[in-house]
Amino acid sequence: MKKAILEYVKREKARQNFIAAAESSFEHYKETGLHITFDEFSQWVDKVQENPQSAVPECHL
Repeated sequence: MKKAILEYVKREKARQNFIAAAESSFEHYKETGLHITFDEFSQWVDKVQENPQSAVPECHL
């Protein structure tokens, strides 16, 4: 039972961290307008599979 509770707490903390990061990113976007498109992101994901050191695309307006 203790192990199950600790696993739940761990997952819940990770979920809360993910939500906080998403909210922070959205606020930054609203303030600056900087973004990358889904296509840019998708192309980067493809590159990372071949080369994990691939640079993240630059944000733009």
